[in-house]
This record gives sequence, C-alpha cells and structure tokens, in this order.
Amino acid sequence: MITNVYQRKDGRFEGRITVGRIGGKRQYKAFFGRTPDYVITKMTDYRERIVETAAVCKTFSEVLDEWFKSISIRVKDSTLANYVLKAEKHILPVFANDDITDIKQSNIYQFMAEAEMLTVTAWDVMPREAAAVPMLRKISEQRSRSL
Repeated sequence: MITNVYQRKDGRFEGRITVGRIGGKRQYKAFFGRTPDYVITKMTDYRERIVETAAVCKTFSEVLDEWFKSISIRVKDSTLANYVLKAEKHILPVFANDDITDIKQSNIYQFMAEAEMLTVTAWDVMPREAAAVPMLRKISEQRSRSL
C-alpha cells in the first residue's frame, strides 16, 4: 500500500495510493510532505479513515468466501482446496466472526508474526499456522488494493 513515496524535483515528497478505477484506469490520491515519514503517516491515516467509514458490514469469513470465488477461476482446483483447508483450520478460528472493518493490519501482522515465529523456533518443522501465512498475505494485499 505505502510503497510509492518519492522525492519530487521541488524537494517535497509525494506518495500516491490507488483509490479506485474509472473506465479501466486507476485513480490515485496524492499526499505531499517535507519528509517521507510524514507522507506515509498521512497515507496510513487516510487509509484507516476510509476503512472505518466504509459501510461494509461483512465478517471476515464472508469476505474470505468472496475471495475464494474470485480466485477460483485463476488457480488450479488443488490450490484452491489447499487454501480452503488452511483457512478453515488456521485463519478462520482466529478471524471468522470479526467484522472486516474491525480487523486492522496490525492484527494480521501480529497473526503472521506469531505463525512465522513458530516456524523459526521449530527449525525443520513448519507448523500448520505458518503454512497459512502466504494466503493471508494475499488476502490482505487484495483487500488493500480494493479499498
């Protein structure tokens, strides 16, 4: 989400985020500031405000079902079955009934960090929770792009 921050010729920093599409073309919102950290803060605040004010009253499991339907065309059946299994076993017990607007990136990152920490401490044995991390990252990235 916040990777497009650069310094302009006039010395200011500019950051842009995609806010939607019109006629197939991406529409951007630009943020300006004297430092890259200031721009990133403004972009993060804007994104959180948009998420909080969105009139989306869906649970994580509903959004996950929609995501499965959207990717079912692009992935093999075995990949989709693998995603469903990992989601039902590891991700849904944590996030299933949470309202999608209540789940912040910090919650997702905390879940992923805990799962990855288990991977690091287990050496050769990869816990099942850690196996679900790549899929959760994909869902999080798609959610960020769609907002």
